[in-house]
Amino acid sequence: MLLPKMIRTRLPIAVIGFYLHIPFPSSELYKVLPVRQDLLEGTLASDLVGFQTYDYARHFTKACTRILGTETSARCIHYKDREVTIDVFPVGVPVDKFQETMKDSVVRARIAELRKTFAGKQVLIGVDRLDYIKGIPHKLRGYEMFLKNNPEFRDKVVLVQIAVPSRMEVEEYKNQKKEVDILVGQINSEYSSSVGYIQPIHYLYKSVTFTELVALYAVANACIITSLRDGMNLVAHEYIATQASILQEDADTNTTTSRGGGVLILSEFAGVANMLAGAIRINPHNTKEVSRAIYESLTMKKDERLTKAQTNYTIISQHTASDWGRSFIDALRKEFFAAQIRRSTGSITIPAVLRSYGNQKKNAGEEGGGGKRLLVFEYDGVLVPFKSLPQMASPTEDVTDVLKKLLDDPLNLVVIFSGRKKQSLEEWFGSLPQERLVLCAEHGFFYKRGNSGWVQIEDEPDLSWMEQIGNVLEYIRERTPGSTVEKKETNLTFHYRGAEEYGAYQARHLQLHLDNLYGKFQVELGNKTIEVRPHSATLSRVVARIIKDLSEGSGTKVGLVLHIGASTNFDRQRLGEAGVEGAGENGGLDVISLASGKEANVQQHFTNTAAVIDFLNSLVLTNEMDVGEIIRGTSERKLIREEKEKKKDGGGEKEKVGWAVSSTTASTTGVGAKGTAKTSAGKSGLEKGSTADSNIEERLQKDKA
Repeated sequence: MLLPKMIRTRLPIAVIGFYLHIPFPSSELYKVLPVRQDLLEGTLASDLVGFQTYDYARHFTKACTRILGTETSARCIHYKDREVTIDVFPVGVPVDKFQETMKDSVVRARIAELRKTFAGKQVLIGVDRLDYIKGIPHKLRGYEMFLKNNPEFRDKVVLVQIAVPSRMEVEEYKNQKKEVDILVGQINSEYSSSVGYIQPIHYLYKSVTFTELVALYAVANACIITSLRDGMNLVAHEYIATQASILQEDADTNTTTSRGGGVLILSEFAGVANMLAGAIRINPHNTKEVSRAIYESLTMKKDERLTKAQTNYTIISQHTASDWGRSFIDALRKEFFAAQIRRSTGSITIPAVLRSYGNQKKNAGEEGGGGKRLLVFEYDGVLVPFKSLPQMASPTEDVTDVLKKLLDDPLNLVVIFSGRKKQSLEEWFGSLPQERLVLCAEHGFFYKRGNSGWVQIEDEPDLSWMEQIGNVLEYIRERTPGSTVEKKETNLTFHYRGAEEYGAYQARHLQLHLDNLYGKFQVELGNKTIEVRPHSATLSRVVARIIKDLSEGSGTKVGLVLHIGASTNFDRQRLGEAGVEGAGENGGLDVISLASGKEANVQQHFTNTAAVIDFLNSLVLTNEMDVGEIIRGTSERKLIREEKEKKKDGGGEKEKVGWAVSSTTASTTGVGAKGTAKTSAGKSGLEKGSTADSNIEERLQKDKA
């Protein structure tokens, strides 16, 4: 499960598929693992993760939600900058191989021999590895109860149990064999009959050849599987495929002399149980239930047997071994094309943005001027990580430091766009230079520039809906432990980050209810939040209003709008629709939107908030350094940091800092948080006596090349 992440580190643009052939445990069991997060993060580096059954996929999804805090949608997990497809690919058997084997003369002769040996008896077959998860003792106890409760069958039924040796050097497996040997001996001693000299259990502790196995499947009236835990258990498929060949033989010869339509008794804990509707499902821990299932299988009417057998065969014939391989590769191919499309449509690259930002200063001195830079930064999930409680989302020192550096540039106007209250923004950013700072509270319904007062985007908003919607949110909060409701002047937010899956379940119902109200408000889905606010509060409208106020108030011209965030309602077209001059397709205003979250409608550029801060420091450095030097410097610092982290014991689970250098290259780490380090062109940036390994120099040369 760690391998996909290792591959992703070496080949960032690789398309990776991961398939788990064994059961994935429930999240309650999985979360006790000390390395639980490492395994999940390793697997989520894949593009496609496949499981044998829906239950296993559901367990994996829940584990990711509970441990990593991921968000999920239909067949998809969203984690950091990745969208990982989750799907079910049931494994099968080569049905045609069993059908061809049934035509073999050696097999047909062996079938005739076995029918003669077991003449007058109904045959049960069990084929298992001698493994404690296969439930062989449970099968034997159920069979013993069947013989005890139905004495009329004692001379008319035999259980052929094949136990394939497995891991016999392990003490637990040795104990398992002893238990099985004792049970077989007890049952054969108690219920043997002198009639035909056939014991009730024909026990084979060995592997058998494929032809022998097919012959045994063919003569068996029922197959019994009592797994306590199994990924799929393809014995069921093999038995059904063999029995179907007998039915086909009857149809071809227009006879009913052959015995076909064998009954499948199947543990509900085998992965294949949910697929095969024609099986008799049992709980192997319930001995009475196992006994009743054996009786039902041996007394079932022919029409019912044939119907169940045909139902099962239809299912396995649609999920053969080749179908499994083909479906998984087809799904992986779709992920490959999706990745190609994402890379081809992601025309914005970080170096291009840095050059555009730097060129704005060069153009400022030309006739007509290049205009100011309007830097629009969304707050939650961009400048600071999402927090479980709103009051914990204050900015770090790194954030305020880099914002101050950007505000010191007279060409910059910085806009902080947040859903927070006015008082919170004033408290957090009141120490910054105010002249070129614009604060937008409650998603832009209120904004203020510099030391002026707060301005509403709409003069007389209709907020009559707030009381009714507030009551609805409180009703849901009271019934959702771990959730909170945040009330502001013009909007209401339901937070369910601390409520796990039940919070997401409640949020879906809340969204459906709010969507049906059609009030004078909009419902916005955020990161573990549902926000209800006026229609007038949108990022595009607020930015358009700011540009207009700058133009009319002081004659300030804006030449570049650089937006970083996850809003889906901000782009050049929407600015043009909001009335911004020059924002149309052929306009002179340069509009760039960089994505930092899965909700964005543009290419992903930043994996986390640390990467955003690094990029902002890179913007600061454009006044002093060439773009190429900045890119080289970030790559060098990344290599040094990686080498140092490898040497730490139990280095913990840290987020990688990274932003995409281009749409087709590996992500690279941004400039250090303080943005003070400088790297001259052509130098490695390594100080003498560095603790990094000696191979860094070689890796740097390869990276530059």
